[in-house]
Amino acid sequence: MPRVIVNAARCVNARKTVCSRCADICHSHSIRLDGVPSIDRLSCNDCGACAAVCPTDALVAFDSGRFIGRVRRLPKTAPLVLGCKKAAASGPDVVGIGHCFSALGADALMGLVALGFANVVFAHGDCPRCTDGDRLRGFERMLEETANWLSVFGLRNDVCFEKCRIHEAAERRVQVDHSRRNFLSALFSGRREPGGSMSEKSPLSADTAPGKHANLVRQLHRIRRNHPIAPEPGRHPVQIADTCNACGACGAVCPTGALHCSSGENRFRVDYTPSKCLRCTLCVSVCGKKCITFNGDGYFLPLLDGTEVVADFACLKCVRCNSSSKELSKNGLCAICDKKVRIGIRT
Repeated sequence: MPRVIVNAARCVNARKTVCSRCADICHSHSIRLDGVPSIDRLSCNDCGACAAVCPTDALVAFDSGRFIGRVRRLPKTAPLVLGCKKAAASGPDVVGIGHCFSALGADALMGLVALGFANVVFAHGDCPRCTDGDRLRGFERMLEETANWLSVFGLRNDVCFEKCRIHEAAERRVQVDHSRRNFLSALFSGRREPGGSMSEKSPLSADTAPGKHANLVRQLHRIRRNHPIAPEPGRHPVQIADTCNACGACGAVCPTGALHCSSGENRFRVDYTPSKCLRCTLCVSVCGKKCITFNGDGYFLPLLDGTEVVADFACLKCVRCNSSSKELSKNGLCAICDKKVRIGIRT
């Protein structure tokens, strides 16, 4: 069975900010957040709900790219029937995903729309009694997010996602990918046996767009080819008020580099790349001046191309730490250094 992998280097908590989405949705309370997440393998049921809500791929479970490849050649005229890992396949036409439906992300569902599937049926077991315990909490969130994306393209009434309970299969597993190749692939993939916690080194740099977000952007652009949309003129996704003090904290915590702060020649500048934005709002939460605002619900952001300048103004250099600041004290110190001097901190 696929397991949840921890990419601790990608967790936003490593950037001195706070995020507990994975622990909040974990029904088995298997996730510990001691700076970065770790998983208790004895209690974890590998449902994948935590990975679905993680904005940065610090937790990874469901491989949407492989899933899209499996269903690519299936007929588009008939409904596509997907089965969770607890619902046994009622026939050869049921495609098992190997996880709870809570592990699915909007990138997988929008990928199905891009392939041309107009009717998708989710065959599940007795969710209230399921040992995974998720009870479709994350799945309902994913369906709502997908519906919002469909509304962007005006396809909400053209694509049907429906749930279908399989009563007699509630306690059985879906048997998926039992070929020799897949068995050997799982055997030599380096997954550890249950017990203790696990943390894997991330194969991605900290400012690389998460795989599921990059896949979502690709699928959205594929859909846009057949269903073009025109962004509203003059609609800027992010605005930074004049109260910005050029501290650069927003760019420091941005997990994908969507916000990039730079300073030079006594000027401070913030560049924003909408296609990289995860709508995680970490920049908003870390801004001490509360000068960052998002316009609208943000669902159009990945469809906007290019990079725009959202802040560009003159700034000064602190004589002590050489950091940029919009205002300095009478002694030429930024707000942080001035406070350190006042309370007697020398470093």
